[in-house]
Amino acid sequence: MFNVTADPCEQNNVAFQYPTVITMLESTLDAYDSTAVPPGNKPIDPRADPRFWGYTWTNWMDYVDPMADEELEEEEDEQEQQQRKITEGEMERWLLEEYGRDMLGFK
Repeated sequence: MFNVTADPCEQNNVAFQYPTVITMLESTLDAYDSTAVPPGNKPIDPRADPRFWGYTWTNWMDYVDPMADEELEEEEDEQEQQQRKITEGEMERWLLEEYGRDMLGFK
């Protein structure tokens, strides 16, 4: 903590001279911290590295990366198959609950 009026270059820390102010500042920061929303950042994507884009930060998702597209399509297909399995399983459970085993031909 510094007195910027008397010490604009912040050479002398006056925190030890004002412990009550430090305590108040810490409690205020704790109050703010208790209401903070955790960051919702997405996972790091190595394809976004600036060295791949002329060492500049850019909206790299606008560019087509054939390899990435193939990988993405494979991943989407796997997810779709998994979703289909879940959907079929849920439908079967619902039909069993709704109509019973005898109505659906299960013995």
